[in-house]
Amino acid sequence: MNNSPLISVLILNWNRLEDTKRAIDSVLTQTYSNIEIILIDNASTEVGTNTLKTLYPQIEYHQLDKNYGCPGGRNIGIKLCKGEFIFFVDNDGILEKNAIKNAYNIFTARKNVGIVAGKVVYQQSLDGELKTPEIKGISYYKAAFSGGVTMHRKSIYDKIGMFNDDFMYGHEETNLSMRIITINQYVYYSDNIILWHKEADSARNKSANFVSTYSNKLVTYWELLPPKQYLIFTLYYLLKYPVDCFKNDCLLLFIKKLPDTFMRVIRARKNSKIKLTSKDHKTFRHLQLNTPSEI
Repeated sequence: MNNSPLISVLILNWNRLEDTKRAIDSVLTQTYSNIEIILIDNASTEVGTNTLKTLYPQIEYHQLDKNYGCPGGRNIGIKLCKGEFIFFVDNDGILEKNAIKNAYNIFTARKNVGIVAGKVVYQQSLDGELKTPEIKGISYYKAAFSGGVTMHRKSIYDKIGMFNDDFMYGHEETNLSMRIITINQYVYYSDNIILWHKEADSARNKSANFVSTYSNKLVTYWELLPPKQYLIFTLYYLLKYPVDCFKNDCLLLFIKKLPDTFMRVIRARKNSKIKLTSKDHKTFRHLQLNTPSEI
């Protein structure tokens, strides 16, 4: 791959020093060699996090002044990336050695792909032997991506902007996936791009994340969709989601956040520079309802 383009690998860290070391090591052993590694630390409080810059002098390490959340941290990292493509890796995952090469091959074959998403294999621990899942050669277009094993064309951000900064947690990836449809770019999944990932950390604030995701979904609909669609969803949001929150022991938090959510909704609609046409929304819904799918 002597003439292959530079690919920036972006790792976002918060209080997972040992996990992050494994993630970096898995990037350094990739079969695609023309890479740079950008590590953004979201103001970790864990002792020893800043030792990463001495343990891995070949990476570009940036420690932030506060926790900007996943979207905010990624946006800061995107501005620092020099590559034609950006590969996002969760810091509590291990990347299979051919993952970056396989993702790049999809971009060279499909010009209408803006984001390539891989397969996440969850494990209780990453310390032991990692079992490679059967690769069946499954690949298809899909509505949205999720999880930290994706590669993006950097050029899409010049056209549609970056992640929503005020989405502290949840739905930011779907928001971006909807926006790229407006420039005739799509999300494409392949099962030969593999990330072994630790099971979810139960210590993280599930209630806050649950409510935040719902709130961000409503903001996304008002920001991007035609009035008929976002008004219908608002009714659904007010009738269905309180029931879901009650079942998940976070109804009071949901109610408490409602005023702020609707302030964000109004602000998002007012400031939005990109809106999906009815045709764009129809395409998105087709991809949601028909997975696997083709364009």
